[in-house]
Amino acid sequence: MPLDVDDLDMMALHQIVPGAAFPALDVPSLALAFATDSEGLEHLATEVEAVVATLRRQADSAEELQRTCTALASLTSGEAENRIRAGTAGAAEALMAAMHGHLGHSGVQARACTALAALTVGSTENSTLAIAAGAVTSLVVAMRGHSESVEVQGNALRALSSILISGSKQAIMQAVDAGAVEAVATAMRTHSNNASVQERACLSLYTLTYSNAANKSRAVNAGAKVSAGAALIAHSRNKKVLKEARGLLQELRL
Repeated sequence: MPLDVDDLDMMALHQIVPGAAFPALDVPSLALAFATDSEGLEHLATEVEAVVATLRRQADSAEELQRTCTALASLTSGEAENRIRAGTAGAAEALMAAMHGHLGHSGVQARACTALAALTVGSTENSTLAIAAGAVTSLVVAMRGHSESVEVQGNALRALSSILISGSKQAIMQAVDAGAVEAVATAMRTHSNNASVQERACLSLYTLTYSNAANKSRAVNAGAKVSAGAALIAHSRNKKVLKEARGLLQELRL
């Protein structure tokens, strides 16, 4: 199952690997030293800048990057103040560097997408920073490069939809230029049984095609209309999927 940003506040940071000291703000050790109780979690929440700095230092280690991305996502999910601090500290740029440096590593792509989604959800400021850092294109590249990974698709779509609904015309232009319409439509076909993918894919396509005839045609040609209809049948008891699929179908009426 894909790692869901909505569930990150339920993740215990001590799962990153228990049992180390706290040397020089190393993220795994930082998480271990303070994530064992509520007081520790509050202290850890003050170290957002250190987590971002560590993310930059770990550019060559896929394993460490995954752990640090998870820590960043946990710190910023549902925490508005931490999101602001992370954005100011350059989290979007650090995540882009991680993704660019490990294009073929599905684990890094998935965890970075999760962190990006947590960073941008409900934050126009961080979405703007992410767009400027090239996040939209990077998300589409991740989707196209790991089309069979439901984790990458689900997390990338969560981040993409979060950024797109910020209302940025620049984000929509970047997404379309990168092939987002086709990549999202492919995700719907490839992972038709995954409700989270269907929900976020329909939302992303709705945002991309809203009041845009050219993008609507691209979506229809890519099979989005057929896939949305199939989602209504396959996920007939999932209210979120039904809502987004119906909205997309309404928008795709040419």
